Amino acid sequence: MILTTKSIGIDIQPDSVRIAVASAQGGRTKVIKLISKPIPEATDQETKAVTASIIREAFEENGLNGDTCVTSLPVAASINRVLSTPISAPAKIRQTLKFQIETQIPFPVDQIISDYVHIRKSDEGTEILAIAVNKTVIAEKLEVLKLAGVDPNILTLDALALADFYTDPFDFSPDKITVLLHGGRQGSFLGFFNGEKLVAYRNLEGLPANDEGSVRRMAREIHRSIISFQPHAGAESEIGTLCIAGVSSELLAGILRDSFREFPVKTVEFNRRMLAEIPPSLVDGAEEYHLAIALAHVGLEGSPNAVNFRQEEYSPLSLFARLKKNIVFSVVLLALALATWFGSVLAQIRDQSAQMKQLNEEMLNIFAATLPGIKSPAAAEQRIKEEQEKFGHLANYSSNYVSPLNVLAEVQAATPPQKNLELKDLAVADNVLRMTGEFDAFDDINVFEKRLEDSSLLSEVKIDSATKVEKGEKVSFRIKALIRRESQPVAAAKPATKP
Repeated sequence: MILTTKSIGIDIQPDSVRIAVASAQGGRTKVIKLISKPIPEATDQETKAVTASIIREAFEENGLNGDTCVTSLPVAASINRVLSTPISAPAKIRQTLKFQIETQIPFPVDQIISDYVHIRKSDEGTEILAIAVNKTVIAEKLEVLKLAGVDPNILTLDALALADFYTDPFDFSPDKITVLLHGGRQGSFLGFFNGEKLVAYRNLEGLPANDEGSVRRMAREIHRSIISFQPHAGAESEIGTLCIAGVSSELLAGILRDSFREFPVKTVEFNRRMLAEIPPSLVDGAEEYHLAIALAHVGLEGSPNAVNFRQEEYSPLSLFARLKKNIVFSVVLLALALATWFGSVLAQIRDQSAQMKQLNEEMLNIFAATLPGIKSPAAAEQRIKEEQEKFGHLANYSSNYVSPLNVLAEVQAATPPQKNLELKDLAVADNVLRMTGEFDAFDDINVFEKRLEDSSLLSEVKIDSATKVEKGEKVSFRIKALIRRESQPVAAAKPATKP
């Protein structure tokens, strides 16, 4: 089974923790699991510990470990500025970014972590949207997760992650500026997009649900923001579409349509581009998990407006650092296993040496009893070689050996009386007799065969062929028989047939 890369989006709210577990499948984010845990009321001192405990419990209950983790900061905690820089290399832009925006932010540069969204390249260099967050906000977020035993790989902004699920190629065209308002109860986000690229944004107040007074105030603020918007250099200044999402979107869109008649105002739904596949069993309750799903998507697919504030002293641990404890434990365990194995091997070697010594002593005793004068294994080996050489000279002799002269005598004895046998060839090999010769008649061959079969030395006598010799009265034959000492029962003679 192929291992699947998973991403875990962690949305920490004041009253609950929501977690989305997702995997990449077919170019989309497939939601595997949605987890929700309420946070009970607690004092300010206890809130962090309680929240961390709940997150740890959720991870343990669902077997979440070792996957990419993504969480977010509220976009209201950030500030942004559009900058032009002659630098084009991303690493160098990040190294110098905080110093480039130093004069435009209300914080000392040593108190912020910065990142950027690339807008475009120009002849003068690179145009970027610089984003900065105070270190205190980052430290507080990471402290809770550290207490929970979770080390997130990415710390982004909530609105930037959510924006991926509201943009679409039709409304968010690179030919015009598209405005996206995402209303939330805690805070609202007003982003200006050139295609999918975020070129500017404003943090607005939160929106109570179905509060017409708050919605009208929000509409006036949006109107002022759009009128005062200044696009980046070289960009189309015309607003193409105003998209409304989030809390009170229908009510707000209705009010804004009266204010902006020169471009369409429309509501957009989460997951409009179908970036995420949510199983039917999870669809009903998925609305509360929009941010967690969006964060899980960032961990799998990235984002056209990706930022990560886990930099400098807040950089996530390297893979080696994450695995260091496990590696050290494994090395120690391996060392113990090797030491145990080496000890057992030494013990086996000692035992086998003792057994070998005992066997050598027993062999010497045996040799001493059978071969007088043997006092060492070397002497025994030399004596055995000498005996083998002697025995080699007798290699052609055995209890089954029969001399060819004895075989010839048997053949002579089996010749029918007063019959003329002219023996042409006789060969003995591997206890098999093969011979050829001539008789005066076919009957003589049959008699000869029977007499051979009656011999105590020969058995399984077989006439291989018997033919009339050309230009003569003689009959040529070829006979084969087995040679052995045991007496064999008399076999029926095989008559030789005339051709």
